[in-house]
Amino acid sequence: MLLLQEEEIEAEEEDDSSELGDDEQTGYRTRQDRRNLVMIYMLFLAEAIMSSSLSTQIMVLVPSATGCVDMDVSFLRSILQCAYFFGSFAGVSWGFVADRWGRRKVAMLGLAGMASCCLCMGFATSLQAFTGLRFMAGVVGSAVTVSGLAMLADATHGSNDRVTAVARLPVIALGGSIGPLAAQVMRCVGESTRIGVFGRFPGLSSQIACASFVLSIGVAEMFLLKEVRTFLSLNAIRFTATDHSPDTPPTYVEVD
Repeated sequence: MLLLQEEEIEAEEEDDSSELGDDEQTGYRTRQDRRNLVMIYMLFLAEAIMSSSLSTQIMVLVPSATGCVDMDVSFLRSILQCAYFFGSFAGVSWGFVADRWGRRKVAMLGLAGMASCCLCMGFATSLQAFTGLRFMAGVVGSAVTVSGLAMLADATHGSNDRVTAVARLPVIALGGSIGPLAAQVMRCVGESTRIGVFGRFPGLSSQIACASFVLSIGVAEMFLLKEVRTFLSLNAIRFTATDHSPDTPPTYVEVD
């Protein structure tokens, strides 16, 4: 009797594994899975646009910085980059929050924070203000990075293309240069029409361009990005026998 029960359990496990075979090999075979993977990549694109927006503000801040300290552009850039990366240490805390709230909620919160930081950077006129904003940008940007990496790991769980999916990230980061490029164009256009608030804050037009890109990605993520679960937790339910008595049939309990 016990042998028969064990054979039945093994047969059920083999049926479950055969049904999941194609999904575990391809990882994201369905159209919805592929779309969700693209939206996960868009999270990294938004973070790349945010982190590379530094170059459009350097020339605006150099005159205010040289008024008190004699420093060149490379040293100023190093200070601001360090502020951004120092804020990225908050990613450790965002990881715990993502485990409790969900990856999608943390990613949406990070996108909203990045768009707000982009707009606030347009009003920065001193080195101190811009350094603080770059630190806050690193804090909220790490939320997008951590949640994006977690969702990417979940989406490619058990897939043979897992390494390929991660290898695409540097290419997506390269696409983040579209933000500074559009910002530089807006800055050049704004120099010829410095009126009103754009005359008081020369870097505002460029930061509006970066914020527009991040906000557009955030709106798309709101409607298209779905919370990712591993294929094993979605498509397979693991059961175990709790009673091996020959007089009673086995009872199965779901195991997380």
